[in-house]
Parts: sequence; structure tokens; C-alpha cells
Amino acid sequence: MIPRIQSEKGKLALIAILTSIACFLTYYFHVALRSGTVVTHFYYVPAILASLWWRRKGLLVAIFLAAFLIFSHHYLRLDVVTANDYFRALMLIVITLVTVTLSERIAKSQQVLQERSHDLGKRVKELNCLYGISHLIEKPDICLEDIFQGTVDLVPASWQYPEITCARINLLEGQDFKTDNFAETIWKQAVHIAVAGDRIGTLEVYYLEQKPESDEGPFLREERNLLNVIAERLAEIAMRTRATEQLSVLLESLPISLYSCKASEDFGITYFSSSVERITGYSPGHFIEDATFWARHVHPDDRDRVLAELPAQLMRDKHRLEYRFRIADGSYIWFVDTWRVARLPDGTMSHVVGIWQDITEEKRIAREAEYRLQQIVQTDRLASLGKVVAGVAHEINNPNSFITYNIPLLEETWQIFEPILTDYAASHPEWRKSDMTIDEFCQDMSEIIQAIKIGSERINRVVSNLKDFARLDETPYAKPVQVNEVIEKTLSIVGSQVSKYVTRPELNLAGNLPEIQGHAQKLEQVVANLVVNAVYAIPDKETGRLSITTRYIERLKSVLIEIEDNGSGMKTGVVERIFEPFFTTRRDAGGTGLGLSVSYGLIQEHNGIIGVLSRPGLGTRFTVFLPVDRDTKLDLRPSIFCVDDDVGFLSDLKMYFLDIKDMSFETTSDPDSVMAYLEEHPEVDIVLADIMMPGINGWELLEKIKARFSLLPVILYTGYPSALKEKPYGGPEPDHLLQKPFRMEQMLEFINTIGRQRL
Repeated sequence: MIPRIQSEKGKLALIAILTSIACFLTYYFHVALRSGTVVTHFYYVPAILASLWWRRKGLLVAIFLAAFLIFSHHYLRLDVVTANDYFRALMLIVITLVTVTLSERIAKSQQVLQERSHDLGKRVKELNCLYGISHLIEKPDICLEDIFQGTVDLVPASWQYPEITCARINLLEGQDFKTDNFAETIWKQAVHIAVAGDRIGTLEVYYLEQKPESDEGPFLREERNLLNVIAERLAEIAMRTRATEQLSVLLESLPISLYSCKASEDFGITYFSSSVERITGYSPGHFIEDATFWARHVHPDDRDRVLAELPAQLMRDKHRLEYRFRIADGSYIWFVDTWRVARLPDGTMSHVVGIWQDITEEKRIAREAEYRLQQIVQTDRLASLGKVVAGVAHEINNPNSFITYNIPLLEETWQIFEPILTDYAASHPEWRKSDMTIDEFCQDMSEIIQAIKIGSERINRVVSNLKDFARLDETPYAKPVQVNEVIEKTLSIVGSQVSKYVTRPELNLAGNLPEIQGHAQKLEQVVANLVVNAVYAIPDKETGRLSITTRYIERLKSVLIEIEDNGSGMKTGVVERIFEPFFTTRRDAGGTGLGLSVSYGLIQEHNGIIGVLSRPGLGTRFTVFLPVDRDTKLDLRPSIFCVDDDVGFLSDLKMYFLDIKDMSFETTSDPDSVMAYLEEHPEVDIVLADIMMPGINGWELLEKIKARFSLLPVILYTGYPSALKEKPYGGPEPDHLLQKPFRMEQMLEFINTIGRQRL
């Protein structure tokens, strides 16, 4: 560890002191004691410090000390072999040169990192611009004109000098779309917008002030590339918009749930194609004969929004709505309702023509795609970090090895000279240098050496963890592993740490667990990390509880390890980041933030999954899923489980949650099967239950669930106010209690505040 001295005077003072002491000791040994001992080992300290602080200028200290060594040889030690002192002087300069080289390489690496950070910033600005354009396109009912205007508003922020940048799209049709600060200047970039080879307009970017010359005037080459990409994107949008308009006209003549309705009053439907009966189970007559039929079957949570938008959208000629519609069997399906206004020659509105399309499956696929994308992003992030970490570990380990090898030599040398300095201090108590006595200097020097030693050892530990994370070690072939033996062996190692936080851990290890194919030592490391993290979160030993459970899930063909504590728990934001390398909430207590990230990677090596469910103030449960067949790839998502004997209400709930991203939803009307289902489906992280059910009521079910799964959130609801008063005395409290009728958004709000299991 390099002493943290900020001022140049302080550095000069320390180097001067160390150099003087080295020279003085040499003189003292050779003249005062008439000894042949050479103290060149102590020369390395000022030489290395100077080279680290001042790089090549630090060589002057090494050259001075080497010259002094040669001088002492010729004038103080004429009877000693010349080659020895010349060799020591040469080694001093060589080691200093090595230190200078390492210091310069570190400085260059920092410069490269800054340059790459700048490049990354540019890429982020470009991606933000392109994402903004994509976001514009996704807006329902946005027209081409709004897309063009939105694009020119997004462009300036992506250029090098956004505060003096303006943009314009100039269409051949005579339309202009430009920023509020637009003005033509001589500093300009432009590109044509062409559709199918035909130019339809120009995209222009101007600087309002002169700036230094770059790749293209004051503009960067990357800005030219981005301009070309935006122009191509706009051309695609224009072409697709035109094609969509043509296609909408064609669809009016196709018998696929086409309809027409009034353009005023109650928007009563005047025509519906016969295919609507195949989709909804209702004949066209139901819609035509009853003017309120369509509105009454729109989902209650969508109805107000849809009806409010209809009058306002008439002036835009075309519109697109997505909403849920109750079909004949009582369930809801998603429709996209696209329509446009048909006008008479004089411009007055005649009627509305539109098309219905069932998009229930598309909704499901979109949610699945989003979930897969998040998995890919997480995997790619950890893979990229692994490569970076491998390089960092290598670069750190090389110079630290040099420090590690020389620390014992430095300690031994200091042990030789410290008594000498102490004796000298006793006989010369008046000696001072920069208001420091020799005793104070000796104490500081010992602390510096110990600090260097401690720092080097910490670097070695961090590098070792980095190697584990990057998986630099040679991985042996997988072998049969008995998970219960892994648990028992791990507890024998970390048992002393565990006993400081809990009286005794609860072990619920299932018998006759099948063996898995894996690496016992790596799994021991994972279990040790999870157990130690769990006990660190327990504030009170007397009430602290640590539970370790193993079981086999036949449905998943996997062995589960559940490690649960009743500690302080974690907030949702912390849970989302706990597997990120270097993220830790225990930095002040010595945490490196690598334990869980390493564990995540090791479980992935076994084709497993590591999940976490945490409740602030209640505790945390880590669940490790290990497939028995290592070639099996597990695919799990957090799931909500609803228990209700009202099949119609279950259908409404399920359809509502289809619209919620990343949310899986399962239901049952059989309360007696709940506990067995939860045992076989550990991905369930929230239970919804009606209080009034035959056979078992919600309060009894709540007690059973909390007895087995204490951290599992349970939300109870009922349509009978009297049922709320029937809670057994002393029984567990539900996490939330709702009374029917309630809005689905209210339940979703409760779910969002609870937090979900991360898998």
C-alpha cells in the first residue's frame, strides 16, 4: 500500500528522510562500526516510492543512491570486491525502472479507460436517440408527421454539442419539421431520405456556432453514421406507414371481423362480419340490435378509458385501441380494435369502419419475449463481466506478486535496523526531521510495512475471488454429489461463525435424495456463502433462526436447497442487484460483493437456478435448484397462485394478470390441494385466497401456509364483511386483506409493494 501523502512537499520530505537514513546507515556501518554489512535492501524503499509518485523523475533517487553506493565502495570499503557493489547498484536501478514501467502502464490504462468511457457515452446517446424514435413509432395512433417532428426534437441531444445543435426534416411535399431553435448556418450535415430509391426529403443538422475542426468540419464521423441510420429508419417508417394505409383499405373488403358504426351519438354498431361469432361466440345480431351490448362486454377496468377516447379520436380519422372483451363462455380475450373515419366528399364524417383482431396469444408471446430478453441481458452482462474480471485479475496479480515476495525481505531488513535506530535515538534525543523523532519514524515505518503486508494479502484474496467469478481455474469432470453431505460438510466448516448469530440452525434434510452430477467443492462454496450471508443478517442471537432444508421436486427432476433466516431482509432494489459483482451492503464490514456473484456463476455451471425471496423486517429465503440430470435446463418464473371456488372470478383474475409483464398466474378451485401444490411449485411467491370456501376457510389456509412457508405472502379477500371478523385468536395475520368488490389495480398495487421472488 502506497502512503497517502497528497502534497509534493510531504512526498519530498519523506523521500529525503528515507534517502538520508539509507546513506547514513551505510556510513554508520562502514565508518563507525567498521562493518562490511551493506544496507542496499533499504535503498529500495525511497527509490520505489519516488518512481511510483514521480515515475521517470523518480529514477534520480535511484541514480543518486547507486552513485552513493559506488562512492562508499571506493572511499569507505576499499577492501571489498568491486563487482558486488556494482551489481547491487545496477539491481537498484533495474528494479526502479521496472516500477516506473508498471506505473506508466497503469497511467496509460487509466487513460484508455477514460477514452472508452467517452466512446461509451457517445454510443449511449446514439442508442437513446434510436430508442426514442422506436418509442415514437410504438405510440398508438401516432401519425407520420408526429414521428418526423419527434425525431428532429431527439436529434440534437445525440450530437457532440447539443446546446448549439438544431435539426430539420425538409420534405419535397413542402412540409418542414424543425427544432424550436432552428437556424441555417454554414456548419451543416445533411442526408437524403429515400423510399424505394425515390427521394422524399432531407434530414439536416446544423451547429449554431463555430466549433473546432473534426472528421467532417466540426462534426464527428460517428455523427455522420448516426445521421445515415436515422435517415434509413425514417425511410422505413414512411414506407411502412404508406403500406399500412393501403392495407387498411384492403382489409375493409375482407370478411375478418370487419364492422361499421355510427360516427356520433352512441357509436351504435350498424354492421359486423359473420366471423365475429367464431371469435366471441356472439352473432352479429347481438351487437347490432343492442346499442349497449359492445360497451357492456368491455372489461370494467378498460371500459371508462375506451369510451372516453372514442369522441376525442374522431377528429384524427383513424384510431387503434387495445382492450379486453368478455366472450360467450364468460372469459376475457384481448382485442386490438383498429378503425378509421369514412368521410363524404364534402368532408363531413359519414361512419366509422374498423377491424377486430384477437391478440391474446400475441400478448402472451410478448410477455414471454420480454422475459427471455431480460434473461439474455443478465447472462450476457455476467459473461462480459467475467472477461473483464479475468483481465483485471491478471493485471493486478503480477505487480502484487512482486510486492508479496519482497515484504518478508523488507520486514527482515527493518528488524535489523530498527534496534540501531532506537539506540541512536537514545543517544541523540535532540534529533528531529520535519518535527519527527526517530522513535516516531520507527513507529510509522513499522505501520507502513504492516499496511503494505495487509494490503497485499487483501489483494490476493480479491484476486482469488475474481478468478472464481471469471472461472479461470481448471474445472474437473462432474461427479455424483450427495447434496446432504455437501450441507453437513459446509456446516462443519462455517459452524463456528453460525454459532455466533444463532443458537442452533434448523436442519430439515430429506432422506433418499438422488445424487446430482456436479462439483462438491463448488457447491460447498455456494452453501457457505449463502449461510454466512444469512447469519450476518440476523440481529439477535436469542431470537435468530436459520433453517436449511433439502427436498426433491419430481416435477422439476431437481434437488432443492432452501436457506431461510428471520433477519432484517432486503428491499426490492437491493434484491435486484445482489448478484452483481462488487455490490455489497457490508462494505464497511469488509464485504467485497463477490460472494453471491460467484455463487450465481457456480450454480449456472450446474445448469441450476438460484432464487431469492426477501421480506424487509421478516427475513430472506435463498432457493437453489439443482437438476439431477446436468443436461436438463430449468425454466422457471415467479408465479402467483390463486385459490377460490368461484371459477368465474378466477377467470377474471387470470385474464387481468395476462396484461402484467413478467407475471405468471395459476389458479385452483380446490383448497385441499393447496399445500401439495406449493410443495411441488417453489416458484410460487404470492398466494391469493378467498376467505369463504367450502371445506376450509381462508383463515385456516393462511395458518397452514405460514406454518410451512413463513415468508410466503398471502392476500385474503372476501365479499362478506362478517368473514373479516372470524379470524381465529392468535392466528397469523395476512399480508393484505381486501373486501369485494375491489379494483384489480388495488390488488396489483399490494403485490408490487410486497416484492417478488427473483429467479
